[in-house]
Amino acid sequence: MSQGSQIRQGVSEARDAPKRAFVLLQRKTDLSRSRLLTGRQSARLTKRTDLLVRRMAAGDTPAPEPPALLPVVPAVPPPESAAPPPPAPPESAPPPTGRTSSPPGAGRLIRRKAAAPPAERPPDSGLRPEFIFDCEHCQQRIDATGFAMFAATQCPACSGLNPVPGRLDHYLLREALGEGGMGVVYRARDEHLHRDVALKIIRRDLLRDAGTAAQFVREARAAARLNHPNIVHIYAIGDIAGDPYIVMELLSRVRLDTLLAGGQPLPELLVMYTAYDMIRALDAARMAGLVHGDIKPANVLYNGHGQAKLIDFGLASFFQEKRGELWGTPLYMAPEKILQQGEDWRSDQFSLGLTLWTACAGRAPFDGKDTAEILRAILNEPLPDLGGPRPGIDATLQSVIARMCAKDPAERFAEYEEPLRLLKQGIMEARRALAGNLSFPPGLEPLQHREVG
Repeated sequence: MSQGSQIRQGVSEARDAPKRAFVLLQRKTDLSRSRLLTGRQSARLTKRTDLLVRRMAAGDTPAPEPPALLPVVPAVPPPESAAPPPPAPPESAPPPTGRTSSPPGAGRLIRRKAAAPPAERPPDSGLRPEFIFDCEHCQQRIDATGFAMFAATQCPACSGLNPVPGRLDHYLLREALGEGGMGVVYRARDEHLHRDVALKIIRRDLLRDAGTAAQFVREARAAARLNHPNIVHIYAIGDIAGDPYIVMELLSRVRLDTLLAGGQPLPELLVMYTAYDMIRALDAARMAGLVHGDIKPANVLYNGHGQAKLIDFGLASFFQEKRGELWGTPLYMAPEKILQQGEDWRSDQFSLGLTLWTACAGRAPFDGKDTAEILRAILNEPLPDLGGPRPGIDATLQSVIARMCAKDPAERFAEYEEPLRLLKQGIMEARRALAGNLSFPPGLEPLQHREVG
């Protein structure tokens, strides 16, 4: 080795020595606590760390400052720094849900859609913080005692960010993915089956008595029997210390509402694929006698292959029936549901039609300054022509959406075979017209190679 190489190696070792010393000391302590370190291994680690410590004592390297577990962005701000929450509106005065104040799909008629992070659970909740956990990036054991649940922390070994997880039975909840009128959805780890899942904790006040809770379980089990590639699979249903929960298939974070958040229309071919997948999902539900009750962009997710999947089957209809409230998202609500004339699978068809119209135009077809104005527009105004916000739109896609959005349920599709056939033909023609020049949003690139069966 040349003299220059020896000098460079010496400088590099001197620079890295403090970090190595701390990591070795930390590793010895952690392994000793776990009783995974034999006497011989402990002696070897001691010898190596003593050598580095002597070098630091001799002035060869500066003494390190041990990194600490640092809060980066607190997911649950401490009370003294938290801004007071906005007052909840009374039941008779629901918050505005127009597109000017929220992206398509946001807001409910009755329930305020709270922003993440979720509020703290009640004292008797089954959800508890897990202060000792492994870093998701380097598997370093971290002690976050004293931090709030889901507060962001920094790993002392790799500097990776880790929210302080929560525990519900054998599920380790890593972070909140979203919050809606029914509850909060978390990314979780099933420690029995060693797989990642989505876990939704249902709000307690929605299941006020034992009879309602029992019927909820029956409805959820019925939805779980919908084994279809375009419906998110339900793995388990449970209740821990009064916290009812549903465990579901975990998909990518690509959702239709996030794709529309910028107010831009989506590629026509993507809308066709989404429409095809969602109609297949609704057809399977119709055959099983189930009504979704809340079709909207936020309930349309995509997997790693670009396949669209529908989530929350039957829950909105169940809660509406049990609580006697109009439950749904005003921007996508069918006229017969608004008038409380009874809803069926054709009501889901109408809501899907408005969802697809929104995907084509980048905005909802009916809007207003408040909920009442939106509902009046759906009841009384004709569906706007998609050719206005989307000149040159495919005629087949436009006609399918227009028929799905007919005010009279009898004028909508009487079965789903016809729109599926039309969309399949439209997809093949669109792919031929684009001649391989296909473009999809990030995360949906696999659609470039997808064929429809």
